[in-house]
Amino acid sequence: MAFIEAKEFKMRALLSNTQEGYKVPIYQRPYAWDKEQWTELFDDLKGLDPEDIHFLGSFVVVPEGAHKKDINYFELVDGQQRLTTLLIWLSAIRDLAHENGEESFVKHINNNFLFAEKFREGEEFKIPKIRLGNLDNDAFLRVLENKKKDYPHLIFDCYNFFKEKTDLNNWDWELLLDNISIVHINAFDYFNAFRLFETLNDRGLALSAADLIKNFILMKISKNDEGTNLDEIFNEVITEWNEMYEKIRDLEPVTFIKRYMQSQYKGKISESKLYEELKKKLETKNEKEILNFVIDLNSKASFYQKINNASFQNTKINKVLRKLHLIQVAPSYTLLLKVFPMFEEGKLSVHEIIEIMEMIETFHIRWGVCGKSNSRLDQIYNEMCVGLSKITKKEEYIDYIRDSFSKEIFKSTDDETFKRYFTSKKFNASDKRTKYIIWKLSDPTGETVFDINEIQTEHIMPKSLSKDWIAYLKRNSSRSEEEIRSIHEDKLDLIGNLTILKGEWNQRLSNRLFNNKIKDYSRSEFSQNKEIAKYSQWKFNQIDERTKLLAEKALKNWAWDQSYSSKFDLTDYWIASIKYDMAENVITNLLKKENKYALGSRTGGNVSVKPQDRICFYVSKIGIIADAEVNSFVKKDKIKGFESFINVFEIKNLNIFEKPIKLDEDIRKKLDAFETSSLKNWGWFVTNCHTITEHDFKILTT
Repeated sequence: MAFIEAKEFKMRALLSNTQEGYKVPIYQRPYAWDKEQWTELFDDLKGLDPEDIHFLGSFVVVPEGAHKKDINYFELVDGQQRLTTLLIWLSAIRDLAHENGEESFVKHINNNFLFAEKFREGEEFKIPKIRLGNLDNDAFLRVLENKKKDYPHLIFDCYNFFKEKTDLNNWDWELLLDNISIVHINAFDYFNAFRLFETLNDRGLALSAADLIKNFILMKISKNDEGTNLDEIFNEVITEWNEMYEKIRDLEPVTFIKRYMQSQYKGKISESKLYEELKKKLETKNEKEILNFVIDLNSKASFYQKINNASFQNTKINKVLRKLHLIQVAPSYTLLLKVFPMFEEGKLSVHEIIEIMEMIETFHIRWGVCGKSNSRLDQIYNEMCVGLSKITKKEEYIDYIRDSFSKEIFKSTDDETFKRYFTSKKFNASDKRTKYIIWKLSDPTGETVFDINEIQTEHIMPKSLSKDWIAYLKRNSSRSEEEIRSIHEDKLDLIGNLTILKGEWNQRLSNRLFNNKIKDYSRSEFSQNKEIAKYSQWKFNQIDERTKLLAEKALKNWAWDQSYSSKFDLTDYWIASIKYDMAENVITNLLKKENKYALGSRTGGNVSVKPQDRICFYVSKIGIIADAEVNSFVKKDKIKGFESFINVFEIKNLNIFEKPIKLDEDIRKKLDAFETSSLKNWGWFVTNCHTITEHDFKILTT
């Protein structure tokens, strides 16, 4: 028997076969096309010449059973949106004809294209050409039968769109039937149908990772396996999957599945690789194990929904979650997906869950202020979840999480680093996290309610300097207007020049001089504005003074117990890339002569090396040529001959290798960095300057 049977049909031939009908499988999502797709289809067909053909793609179907004399139903695995839309359009055309009194036209469309025929005991019944899912079928029947459309539904919107756009006097409606071509693919069974989905995706048709995962799972449980009730398992999987999807459909399903996987299995997973990684995990599982996987996925979707909506039964937990939403800690949801089920099982208390979320807040505030890479967060949280899975004593869970955060904080965002970045960072005034930071630094009482929608960030010294402001800043100063504007640009978005106000205040204050703002500041419900009102003037020195003051407060607000630092080796390991044509100059005049290394302005600002870190140097076309110990933080500097490389740090104990270490495939196989990455595509590994694991550093330097 053939794997599939494919035939090309015009829509007239497909729809006029009154002995065939279609059903949308229960696992399919509801009708989802909107005005964008309707308009595209309308424009494509409205512009057709009589000799043109519009190819509408393939309809993948699975027959419901053996062929019979009655209506033969096909389950429409792929093609629901297109076929449904065309039938709605034909219904609109029919109703326009009815309004024009053309009843023979109406009968022609009903009898030949919208309904299939069923005979029972000598009586003819009209059956809709397609039966949609439970959420759509009532609305669709009302359209097909021209009944009252008295509640909001996307299908009614579609009907109204085509009815308003179609002009039967100036367009040949039969182009819909005679000039649209489709390929009808009979896959014979679900296993073939889902395998076909993979093939279509490999050839470039866009399917989301969630669709592919669902199809793979259904394909796995569609295989024949003696002794297993596959129909029962198949239906259970569909039910569990649909329940899961409804919970997270508005919460980026692919992201949820990625975070679920990272909370359960070792290894960071990108969304682009999610399908392949999950496929590897499930490839050897039997049907019952796959069902258990989907059941657990559905269970975790309930937690994910509550995390996103802050809708747990405990109000204290929800209050802390709402704060986390403001500071944008979405990568931490991987960890929360791990710990909230543990809380439900009694392995963690309310106090401990809240403590974990407060640790997340402190960690993310420090991480964000210090400009650390968000891509690293997935790995950090994955490692935490994997580690938690290995713990057997419940009293050790909270200590393990605290230790994991401590290690990352002391390595990358310790107090000195946090304070240094906090005082120099240019904050995004409109960012929710910025508003939250300023609010938290205002020492809010329990009575002060923080509603992000009511709050605006105010630049005390305004973004645009008026002539009056320029004159004010020149007073008792020898600076020129050009110098003032340059300094203003540097200090405008420092934390010391920002505050928060209720929205209507911000517009009133606008660009007024500082002395004209003091009265409004003094009446603010936020205590820090009352402190600002005590200043006699507001110039650059005051911005610097307040920035330092707020940095000290930030260290207290997002403090981390320094006693933990002695528990960890805080050394980071780095690899830096040197271009082949610059190698001799860099080695001789920078590494050897200056005991320094320098980075360009684009990448250097994100490199957070610190004393005692280790670094190795890669030269393109050659390999790893040296290693050294880092002896300072990065700072702005200019070195003769390397003026364009302004981010400089010192090194010591430079070790130039007699024989460079080539990054051949044998070496790459041993590296942690390539555990989930292609050995052939490795250019990313030797780009710019970035951290690597201690294990990889030792391989590359010994």
